[in-house]
Amino acid sequence: MDTQKNKNRILIVDAHPVLRLGLSYVLNNERGLFVCGEADNERSAVKMTAELQPDCIISDICLNEMNCLELIKNLTASNSNLAILISASMMKPFTRSEPS
Repeated sequence: MDTQKNKNRILIVDAHPVLRLGLSYVLNNERGLFVCGEADNERSAVKMTAELQPDCIISDICLNEMNCLELIKNLTASNSNLAILISASMMKPFTRSEPS
């Protein structure tokens, strides 16, 4: 059986609790992965990164308090080896425009 210390630690950053819950469920059921924390905003993400020392952060691109690049700069300030995956979703349905 895998122990938590042998797994890649992941911090999830997203404002939507249902998305965090679903993603945590999926990742925790994968061999070698462990969700060590969830943050609902950028300030919590920076604080939790310092406290939990995750190997990877999965964050939504749509942030409220700071832009995505600013968050990445803050997160990697104390750990330049931190892997960061930015997810994006479309808020409006995609429509293809017809050529004129």
